[in-house]
Amino acid sequence: MGWNNPLLFDLRGHEYPADWAELLTICCAGMLFLVPLTWIAMGRAIDFFALQLILNGLILIGYFLLKLTAPAIFGAEKKILTAGEQVVAINAVGFFTLIVTLAGCYVFLTLRGAHLEAERSSVPEFDRRLRMFLLPVLMAVIGMTALPMVLTGTIPGLLPDPMVGRGILEHSSLGRPFYNLASSLLPAVVSASLVLALRRPTFVGKFLSLEMAFSGVALGIQYLTSNRLPIALTLLMFCSLWSTEKKRARSFLVVGAVVFIVAYLGLSGLSSILRQSREMLDDGSVAAAAFREAFLGDNLSDLRDGAWVLGSWDYVPLNGTTYLGAITSLMPSAIFPEKKNWYLGLVALRIVQWPTEEHFGLRISFFAESFLNFGLAGVVGLGVLIGSLGGYLLKKLHLSVSEPVPSLARNLTILLSMQLVLAFSESSQGFVFYSLTAFLVFMGIYVRRPVRLRRQPSMAAIHQAT
Repeated sequence: MGWNNPLLFDLRGHEYPADWAELLTICCAGMLFLVPLTWIAMGRAIDFFALQLILNGLILIGYFLLKLTAPAIFGAEKKILTAGEQVVAINAVGFFTLIVTLAGCYVFLTLRGAHLEAERSSVPEFDRRLRMFLLPVLMAVIGMTALPMVLTGTIPGLLPDPMVGRGILEHSSLGRPFYNLASSLLPAVVSASLVLALRRPTFVGKFLSLEMAFSGVALGIQYLTSNRLPIALTLLMFCSLWSTEKKRARSFLVVGAVVFIVAYLGLSGLSSILRQSREMLDDGSVAAAAFREAFLGDNLSDLRDGAWVLGSWDYVPLNGTTYLGAITSLMPSAIFPEKKNWYLGLVALRIVQWPTEEHFGLRISFFAESFLNFGLAGVVGLGVLIGSLGGYLLKKLHLSVSEPVPSLARNLTILLSMQLVLAFSESSQGFVFYSLTAFLVFMGIYVRRPVRLRRQPSMAAIHQAT
């Protein structure tokens, strides 16, 4: 075996904390903070890709907290502490490759004089079509989100233990696929609808519009399912779309991105407390409790869970098993039940020898997953792939933002493409990838109308014209 042999990069066994791992964590996290903030300032737009990289930098900081978070998993503390530096090293290699490739692709396109093609129709016409396209999709998302709760008679957000309710919804064979589709589409549909609502000229028009009303209903029903991830992604997408609406001061955008990340962390921690540990609010400051839960709870647990998985793994490569699960994610479980065995979260549970019936699955970073499948070769290869696509889309977004009239349809397409790249890199997002791809295709057909079918003129009309 060559570079795809994980044993060639086995760094487990060092005493925690390892000095070199701490330094590497600081350097890598700093890179993931500073580089995206720099390109936000240069391009004068907050983008989905930048915010996700910053969040990954926060996840890496979890290495310094392993002594506090590892004991939360009974019997796994030793494995987590001995494999923490392995996860840090894998992510450092992957993100360094990604950033270098992204920067190289961006500079190459800039030097080549890359520019946007002229639109076939006016920007206002595209955005008018987008409004007409989004409203029925938004209503469908509301219905599909509520469907499993209607079928099971269960509202997780109103139960003493919301996780039990979520488990009931997961067992709705009819409602589950529709709910998964709605969760995939909700961030893009709601965030774009909110931007369209805020474009209306009057205050009353903004907040009494159909877009605002349906978006509020969609977010409220999603909250009742107790699944917070679609709401979090909606915040990310809305922040990105809103920043592209008009040219704003560079310092304002950088500060805005930082404030958003801080608010995002605080709200995620507060949401966890409200769902699971309300007694934490009695200990003192609500803000302190929220941020403590954000870092020490399950919101940023990817590094801890990744260390647990790698510390329990036999280092026999999976050779693409979890990616095969992503490819088959659209196939019905009744027809292809084997696909459940390839889902990354459940594969990780089997590696740590936890029962798959009692947990939804473990989260690990996409670079840790590529290492599980193809060793260091997978990490570097994935970094090059994401970096190349990310550099191309980032350049395209910055060119779009520099246009005199903002095009919501074009900016939404670019930002969704960024989300697609990140979904493609993570096998557990396979269904999301297919759903967003289909959404982009249908949106492109309706909004941009690349092919126009026209009735063939009659022979009489031809003779009359001549």
